[in-house]
Amino acid sequence: MNGIMSRYVFPTLVGIFLYTNANAAVVYDNFGPGTSFDTSAGQGVGSLTYAEYGLLFTPSASGLLSNLTVAASSYSGTAEITFTLYDNIFGEPGTVLETFVLTNLPDFGTSFTPQIIAAAGTTYLEASQSYWLVASHPNSPDISIWHNSTIDADTLIAFRDSTFTEWWPQTHEKQWALRVEVSDTNVTIDIKPGKDTENIINVRKDKSLIVAIIHDTGFDATQVDPATVTFGPANASPTKYQVRDIDRDGDADMLLTFKVNDTGIVCGTMSATLSGFTGSGDGIVGSDTVTVEPCP
Repeated sequence: MNGIMSRYVFPTLVGIFLYTNANAAVVYDNFGPGTSFDTSAGQGVGSLTYAEYGLLFTPSASGLLSNLTVAASSYSGTAEITFTLYDNIFGEPGTVLETFVLTNLPDFGTSFTPQIIAAAGTTYLEASQSYWLVASHPNSPDISIWHNSTIDADTLIAFRDSTFTEWWPQTHEKQWALRVEVSDTNVTIDIKPGKDTENIINVRKDKSLIVAIIHDTGFDATQVDPATVTFGPANASPTKYQVRDIDRDGDADMLLTFKVNDTGIVCGTMSATLSGFTGSGDGIVGSDTVTVEPCP
């Protein structure tokens, strides 16, 4: 193995679940305090002998992948590195989910700030599943470095060289610096379910308003914690809720009732957003259009 690398590891003990705001959460983080990492050691990727190295991680909550934070530098050749996200199949990287290319990397051995990679926002990570982030170099045998975390723990990695398609999983004693963030799960809501699609709200006559969270493929609406739900510009809390199959598809939906005056919906409001969390702490968000009357 390259002399510039140390060793590597599996991150089961460093999964951290911290809400950074109402729309995003850190679901894996092995950086040290202040996003610190080992500036002098890491895994070299891109050489003909060791072309690709992957780290297995398990998110602590589900959601749409929004950002990855890594620490990468250039050792030789073009200052680039490729990160590829795979699902986990029998303990090895399986299907490619997303690919990211970083360019203009800082030189190895210099001080730099970790790189933040913006994801497409379409890859859904599940807390019950593990994933692989694999580093490689687009111009092998040029070499770039994925720097070590300052946290030591037994970690599962996988590697392969340029001549074999098979992955070689093994346990190591260091991790490569990685932070994973997800955004809230987008859910389907229906304001005034069963009514017309204009969702007409009469702010003078309507006292209450029903909003349905619809059970969709991959999302169970009954898992939403109604105590965490807010709705409308004023973030109103529901006065009551019930579970019922409102769209008659055989799956239970969640219906929440709000006081119209509490929602902040007024003349000129064209849409309203509902947000909250599931019982396991996964963020959800959904919007629907409204038509407000009477208006000048």
